[in-house]
Amino acid sequence: DQCVVFKPYYFNHVMAVQMTQGNEGLVVGSCNTEGTPDLQWLETTLSQPNNKIQMVTVVNPGNPTGVSLKRDVLQQIVDICGKRGVWLVLDCTYEHFDHLHGSDTFPGFPQEHVIHIFSFSKGHALAGFRCGYLVTSKSNDKFYSQLLRCKIPFSFVVHEYRK
Repeated sequence: DQCVVFKPYYFNHVMAVQMTQGNEGLVVGSCNTEGTPDLQWLETTLSQPNNKIQMVTVVNPGNPTGVSLKRDVLQQIVDICGKRGVWLVLDCTYEHFDHLHGSDTFPGFPQEHVIHIFSFSKGHALAGFRCGYLVTSKSNDKFYSQLLRCKIPFSFVVHEYRK
């Protein structure tokens, strides 16, 4: 299986893919000069026959760029991944550091193929600790069953997403 990250990328995502899938598990897409992922490339790449891409990762706001993607761009990524049956991981760890766009920059997407990552560590000065939470659709049984296989020190609370 393969995972897409967009360059410049957050090194931990790349290292996680390399540790589990090796270098052949990594597919690197580019961003335009404004830091927006190349959505045409993503659509074309995911539509290729026999591609092995199972997941797309987007960091918003971007690390290391700090670029915040607008809701319509995020929605396009959600739609492209959904159409192709690919997981979308939206890493919103740095949401508290975007003072230009407000809460509209970090919308929740209730689609079953979308997983949001949020963190308490960055926004609440918990340096060295990895405290955060995941948000996904309540109907995402496949994801929940895999998540519950994780062992301590992780703990899980299932809470219903309401719009």
